[in-house]
Amino acid sequence: MNTPLQVLILEDWPDDAELMQRALRRAGIACTCRRVDTRADFLRALESEPDVILSDYNLPGWTGIDAFEELREAGHDIPFILVTGALGDTAAVECLQRGMADYVLKSNLERLPLAVRRALEMRRAQLERLRAEKQRAHIQSLLEAITTVNQLIVRKRDPQALLQGACESLHRTRGYRSIWIGLLSEDGQTVRAVASAGAETLEEPVRVLVQKSGKGFHCVRTALTQRKPYLVTDIRDSHPCASCPYWAKIPHLSALAVPLLYQGQVYGVLAAHSAEPWSFAEDESALLEELAGDLALALHAVEEERKRREAEAGLRRRAGQLQSLLVAAQQLNTTLEVPAIMRSLVTAAMELTGATAGAAGLMEGDRMVFPEYNQEGTIYPVNLAYPRGYGIPGWIIETRKPYVTNDAAHDPHVFRPVQQTLGFKHGAAVPILSRSGELLGCFEVHDSRDGRPFDEQDLEMLQGLAGLASVALENALLLQERTRAEERVQQLATKLKLVAHLARQTTTILDLEELAQQVVQSLHELTGCYNANFFLLEDDELVLVAGHGGYADGKPPIGFRLPLGEGIIGSAAAAGEPLLVPDVSREPRYVAWEGLPHTRSELAVPVKTGGRLLGVVDIQATEPDAFDTTDVEALEVLAGQLAAAIENARLYLAERRWTAELERSNRL
Repeated sequence: MNTPLQVLILEDWPDDAELMQRALRRAGIACTCRRVDTRADFLRALESEPDVILSDYNLPGWTGIDAFEELREAGHDIPFILVTGALGDTAAVECLQRGMADYVLKSNLERLPLAVRRALEMRRAQLERLRAEKQRAHIQSLLEAITTVNQLIVRKRDPQALLQGACESLHRTRGYRSIWIGLLSEDGQTVRAVASAGAETLEEPVRVLVQKSGKGFHCVRTALTQRKPYLVTDIRDSHPCASCPYWAKIPHLSALAVPLLYQGQVYGVLAAHSAEPWSFAEDESALLEELAGDLALALHAVEEERKRREAEAGLRRRAGQLQSLLVAAQQLNTTLEVPAIMRSLVTAAMELTGATAGAAGLMEGDRMVFPEYNQEGTIYPVNLAYPRGYGIPGWIIETRKPYVTNDAAHDPHVFRPVQQTLGFKHGAAVPILSRSGELLGCFEVHDSRDGRPFDEQDLEMLQGLAGLASVALENALLLQERTRAEERVQQLATKLKLVAHLARQTTTILDLEELAQQVVQSLHELTGCYNANFFLLEDDELVLVAGHGGYADGKPPIGFRLPLGEGIIGSAAAAGEPLLVPDVSREPRYVAWEGLPHTRSELAVPVKTGGRLLGVVDIQATEPDAFDTTDVEALEVLAGQLAAAIENARLYLAERRWTAELERSNRL
């Protein structure tokens, strides 16, 4: 024996106790003996768990049989040998029937070592038998749990329900202190417990960093990194496990961690804990490894089923999108009206992606302008204009590339005020490019009905739609431009007729004041302008000789002098070129007139002859963009006619003066 045998001797005669100890030592049994003779001392001595008890039959006030019964009642299972001076056959049989290991007569102590060895051997055999029976029971219960889990695998398609059912079945049939199953994250860096059963069922999911060392979950990390079961037979002997926070929360003495492994892929880990040391035999570890493999196979099957369904859904979705794209192509080609095309484009984009909202904008100068917003089929006017670099449309102006955002609230390319107003989270935007690569505009969709983010398939469909829209838009824009050109020609012809009429009227007028007044009145009536002015050049200044229209008091400030280069009129005169200002609020050269507070747009055309400035014709309107190039062309023609009329009037005036001088001279 490696350690001395702990012997408790229940004997009231010290000499007899000494004889027993000598008999054991002579037989080569190293032992440490302790003698007691009272019931109280006997019960206290049992607390030290002796290896064997040697008891006299007759004791003061009680017997060896009484002591054996006390031993049983105290719950101890220690070999008990009766050592007595004399014992009849009947008493001997009774002692053995009660469960005593043996009896030895004091007159034959040479037999005592043999009786002790045999009692200890029987005890070891009994413990081994009990351990084997217990292990067989464990294995049987584990097999029952595995059967139950396999039935769950067949019935359950929900991984959460399957894993929770597995934990509950293992805990119920095997009786683990606790058991939990964790799944590995997609990046393979963490394990998160998703199912558990047992003592103090996890209030918060366990989260284990797989590749990080440190305190806690050493068994789990080792099982995952080595891809094989990791057994801790006794936590008290395992230094890495002594600092585990899980052990501190749910005390246990042995643990087994088994990876959920299938075809080389780790899906997670199964961790079982027992309140007793050495609870997991080799067979049990192998069975749990097999069970973990079955669970991994089930998870793999569920994952494959999920992928299959997603693929089928993707095919159905793509078929629906292609059908929607075909319908969109038909709708886009049924009209040549640009607004109708843009509205149909947004509707088709929302249908293609399942979006709840969308908008489309066209390039106007250097800005992308969105006139309206479609929210679940309701059209809202918005009139949003994005310059280069502002918002997603501004980014598209710079890059001419599509853009997807799935966190609009924190995306730097999303214009925050618009996002806060519209409240969208997901968005996709696609440019509309002409066949020559010119950026015509773009369109956006926001937030799918099922809450999913927009993906590459959505982007592919939207780009196809953008190609269809590009053709329709180019055709519509060409038609629009041709129509506008025809309208401009028609407008110019009409205005030229009016100019010709005005010119015929002015050619018969030889008085400058009358001529000027006729011009401003006719311009006011013919163009519908807010105000018309006529300036003549005198001594390098422009002098107002006639005005008609919107003066606050109805009286133009005749004789008002304006230096060359000042204001719209002075700038046109100084440059000798027409000056068209669509919006005077954006024109730094504009000088407001106190008597004309409502001017919003203005056109000034110099009146010249032979390169020499004679004056300026000026018309003003109360709304922006009131005049266009046809007005410029018409007034230039009129200015040419006016130059001739002014020259004629001045010649007539000069001739009258010369005639008057001649008549005065003749009288003299």
